[in-house]
Amino acid sequence: MIVASFGKETFQLLPLLQDCIAHYNSHQFAAALVVGWSVSEAILARRWRRYCEAASAAKGGPTAIKKDRPKKLNGRDFTASVMVEALSPAGQLSDVHRERLDTVRQARNSSSVASAVLLVDATS
Repeated sequence: MIVASFGKETFQLLPLLQDCIAHYNSHQFAAALVVGWSVSEAILARRWRRYCEAASAAKGGPTAIKKDRPKKLNGRDFTASVMVEALSPAGQLSDVHRERLDTVRQARNSSSVASAVLLVDATS
């Protein structure tokens, strides 16, 4: 019952979430940020896929999503930033969540965080 409500994909993220918490508790904040962002990005991608599926005309939505379009909408070129910016005006993501995701993404992308993670990995 719980797996059905949260989905198997969500439970597969639990080990990553545990790693995030362990890094945080060990004061390895940069590593916690990177791992935590990975969890957030996976959840965001799943939400995006569900939104695209619901928007499909085949399922009663307003647009035709067929042939190669699903690959384009879910491909590597379709970044978390783009997903956030598209989900927000569609009412699928609150402004508060959009702002928080942007803040975390920007921190994750900063060179100081990347350098800190490399240093943590090198010393582990």
